[in-house]
Amino acid sequence: MNNRIIKINYVAALLIRIIMGILFIIAAVSKLFAVNHFIEVIIKFDILPITIIPFFALFIIFIEYVLGILLVLGIFIRYAVPGLLLLMSVFIFATLINIFRGNFVECGCFGNILNEKIGWYTLFRDFLIVGLILLIKFKSQLIYPNSK
Repeated sequence: MNNRIIKINYVAALLIRIIMGILFIIAAVSKLFAVNHFIEVIIKFDILPITIIPFFALFIIFIEYVLGILLVLGIFIRYAVPGLLLLMSVFIFATLINIFRGNFVECGCFGNILNEKIGWYTLFRDFLIVGLILLIKFKSQLIYPNSK
């Protein structure tokens, strides 16, 4: 590969990683500032027992924040990527269940910032995020072959 292509790959991977990290940090912080609202949203998804929802909400916020920080800093990518993929799988699973139930509840994706209802667009966006997360993993391996 010539040097110019390597530099373009590096810059693209860096930008995607940082933007995705910031996205997850913003999502976590917006949920934290509206944690009661986020808890209500999770209740409306009608998947988890109500007694564990407050803990689950705080866990999601914490995980989103930590994984976002790891992406921005570019550290522990080999752990952040599977964590983000698992997190996105949970979101996709919950969204799919409710779409098929006909329960188009509020997404809660960014706390009170976006008050959109779940739907096929939400699923498309989540799969796009999964693709970008996989791209981070793939590009990280190209740029840093020893990063696994």
